[in-house]
Parts: sequence; structure tokens; C-alpha cells
Amino acid sequence: PWNDRNGTALAITGDGIQVKQTQGFLIEDNFVEDVQFMGYEIDASHNVVMQNNRASRVRTGIGVRNLTPSGVTQHSGNSIIRNNILDEVGNNSNVSCAMRISGGTARDNAGITFLARFYNNIVSNIGYAGLCIASDDGTAPTDVFIWNNTFYGSSVVPGVSPARGIEFQSAANNAVIRNNVFQNLSSDGIIVPTSAVGGVSLNN
Repeated sequence: PWNDRNGTALAITGDGIQVKQTQGFLIEDNFVEDVQFMGYEIDASHNVVMQNNRASRVRTGIGVRNLTPSGVTQHSGNSIIRNNILDEVGNNSNVSCAMRISGGTARDNAGITFLARFYNNIVSNIGYAGLCIASDDGTAPTDVFIWNNTFYGSSVVPGVSPARGIEFQSAANNAVIRNNVFQNLSSDGIIVPTSAVGGVSLNN
């Protein structure tokens, strides 16, 4: 965290809006453009709603990060990402995704019933991926729900793999993908590695 010199000595990458170690927060009706790193980020926080925001020309439009070096709130949970519009995001490298969730299985208390819900978001002109799901602590991201999102259009970026919609980059538990739209992508709509097959549910 920013008040812990062991965790952060210097920050230079440039985020639009970051919510860190927070209990309950609303991020709504913002527009972030041309920042170097992250448009919006939920970092080690509970019960954060991110809705009706826009981002353009950023490395990652929306991110949810699970683990932090200090013990105020160790893990994100109950994150809701809905009704956001992202354009020309995830264009820098093969680890730059328009939306990204990095999480695991741990929950800080019984009131945290899911890791993240992504629904009714629109992502266009994708560089590498529309949404990436990965572990940040060696355990499988658990209870991730991805519903009614639209992923369309590809940006050609030198050195970046063809655009895909949703990519799992680790094992997963109870990840539900339902009623999403994929159009005019230059790669697959959904990529699930062997390690995640048993924990991912696909519907429509």
C-alpha cells in the first residue's frame, strides 16, 4: 500500500483511478483517456461497484487485483464491473488486457461471496484480449461471473498476438461465462487452458 515503504517505494506508471484497501466504494460516470497504465483499478478492496465508465487508449481499461503486501485488506472480493465502455485498450503487449482480474480462492470474511462479476460491458477495438482471468497468489480464481458482455473488433498492434475475447491464464473454480457476444475478433472468442476446463462453465 501507498503508506508502506516496504510495499511501494515509487509509483511512476500512471493510473486513472485506483481504489485501494477500501470497504465499499462507487466508481461511476468517469472518462479516462491516454494514461500509461491502468484506466480503473480495484486493489485489495471489498464491495466496490464500477459502472457507467469509459476508457480509451490505455494499456488496461479495468483491473481487479487481489493481493497486497500489507494486512489491512488482503484480498479483493465482491467486485462488480458493469455497464462500462472500453475502446482501443489492451494494445501494448500480450499481458495487456482490456479488462483483467487477478485473484485466487481466499476470502477475508464470510460476507465476501464472490471474487468479481463482469456484466453488460462493451469492449471494442481490442489489442490482445477483452478480458483476462489469472491467479496472483498461486491459487485458482474462484467465483468469477462473466455475463452479457460484448467484445468486438480488433486493433492490429505490432508484436501483439491476434485479439481474442476472454482468456483464462490459470486454473479456475466456479467461473461462469454466459450470454456474451464476440464479433470480428482476429482470434478465438474464449480460450480455456486444460488446467481451467473443470472449473469453467459455458452457457449460450
